[in-house]
Amino acid sequence: MKAFVDPELCIGCTQCAGLCPGVYQMEGTLAVAIPSDIPPDEVPLAVDAANACPVGADIPPDEVPLAVDAANACPVGAIRVE
Repeated sequence: MKAFVDPELCIGCTQCAGLCPGVYQMEGTLAVAIPSDIPPDEVPLAVDAANACPVGADIPPDEVPLAVDAANACPVGAIRVE
């Protein structure tokens, strides 16, 4: 599982980086997620951080499986989940 922060939605509130600094970090005024898979021991904190986002800049944790399925089913690779 990978984390993702939509830079168009992020307001730089630092909630995700404060809750799970092993996955989310601030770059300037916006949060970014690590580019690699979320370490298994960080998954619970990463989910809490996604839930704490006040603007929904992260994929909601309960929608991650559906987003991954959609990306995997796309025959031309137009959908990606990071």
